[in-house]
Amino acid sequence: MITKEEVKLFMMNFNITDIAADFSGGGDDGDIDNFDFLRDDVVIELEKKDKRKYLEKLLEFFYEILHTELNEKGYDWINNEGGYGTITYNLSTDKYNMDYNERLIDEYNWDYNEKTIEEYNWEFEY
Repeated sequence: MITKEEVKLFMMNFNITDIAADFSGGGDDGDIDNFDFLRDDVVIELEKKDKRKYLEKLLEFFYEILHTELNEKGYDWINNEGGYGTITYNLSTDKYNMDYNERLIDEYNWDYNEKTIEEYNWEFEY
């Protein structure tokens, strides 16, 4: 099992300063869609073999953030219309930022019962 510290060390060896994870959900399903590895806000391409070794730990780490910050606090990024966003983790500060958007559909109903026609002015000019 790879530890968080091993992931950080590996990423720092490539001079990666931040890891950004894009996530989205809806219709009872949600996923982390993409990882960007950043060096001072510039995306760095890593070889698949380099990413693959650490992918499981990265997924586990970012899903834990999603669970703690969204699920446990009542935000629903998975069900119905769902939500989407990006979590950016800074390796040197060991802190993260999250940009989260939740999709909503609003419905309103107004019920006008027992209104009488006399309430309206029925005089028309031709």
